[in-house]
Amino acid sequence: MIDTKVDSKPRCVICGEMIVLHSHYRKEHQTCRRYECMKTYRKQHASELDINRRAAQRTVKEQNDVEMVACAVCGERFQIIQHTHLRRHELTLAQYKQEFPFAPLMTDKMKECRGKGSVSKSRYLDYPGKQPDNYLFEFLTGALLGDGSLEKQQKKINARYAEGGNNELYLKWKHNLLEQYFPCSWKEKMSSPHTQTGKRYHGWWLKTTVHPLLTEWHSKWYVEGRKIVPQSLVEKYLTEFALAVWFCDDGHSSKCVLRSYLYTMAFSPEEVRFLSEFLQLKFGLKNRIIGNKNNQLFLSFSGAASDKIRKITRGFSLPGMDYKSHEIF
Repeated sequence: MIDTKVDSKPRCVICGEMIVLHSHYRKEHQTCRRYECMKTYRKQHASELDINRRAAQRTVKEQNDVEMVACAVCGERFQIIQHTHLRRHELTLAQYKQEFPFAPLMTDKMKECRGKGSVSKSRYLDYPGKQPDNYLFEFLTGALLGDGSLEKQQKKINARYAEGGNNELYLKWKHNLLEQYFPCSWKEKMSSPHTQTGKRYHGWWLKTTVHPLLTEWHSKWYVEGRKIVPQSLVEKYLTEFALAVWFCDDGHSSKCVLRSYLYTMAFSPEEVRFLSEFLQLKFGLKNRIIGNKNNQLFLSFSGAASDKIRKITRGFSLPGMDYKSHEIF
């Protein structure tokens, strides 16, 4: 006689072995609880398990009257809509924002919590540095007229100071100065390949952390990503110290004749004319505006003006910059 009784005992969906039930057994796993089978099952059903887990969490939150926002595509409710959910709709976060510009991405409470978290992670809040003063402002003025830059990423609230080069002594002096006011990093590394030659250069890079003061200065020194000359700040903070920093960054002295240059090619003709006139009025540095073959303008100093700008620079003895302020005998 053939036994037609169906085996009602559960079997592992991976290996087929009979499952030994336990009081804490979760039916949705449907495995024999061996490591290999559980690993395979989780891999095969990861997305399904994740959806079920999130659905259970949402149910609990809704029962507790937790504030939620709805996905504009499918209507599912979350405290925050993230890219992991939007992948199911084949959308990126940017595409979702563009398609549904008025759809909220997170609840008001979540915004508040994330804002507090960002503030608590801001290192400048508990950094035991000096309060910003005129010495810092003069340095920033000279450095930003020269090689220094203020970086502000699109998704960041605040900006930071950044600079790199191959003069280790000079950059280390800048790092030590900025470190008195902001948390500051110092790295030795190879540069990215040059856009035209493909060459890479060995150098040193310094960066501060982001800071509201640097954000304020970024708004005055940059317009649509281009560095400009903010006349009010230059008139106030371009002192002899700032001029020395600027000359060490973007200046050049001839070794044979009494002639010096300040390279201002990054600025517009109107800004270069303003700088030329201001240097003559404040420091008595007579100069000429000269254009290179690409019609980019820079300032030329000769005779007494060249000697004076070198003397000003020598007076501050900036490390690694003796060659720019040497005397002509």
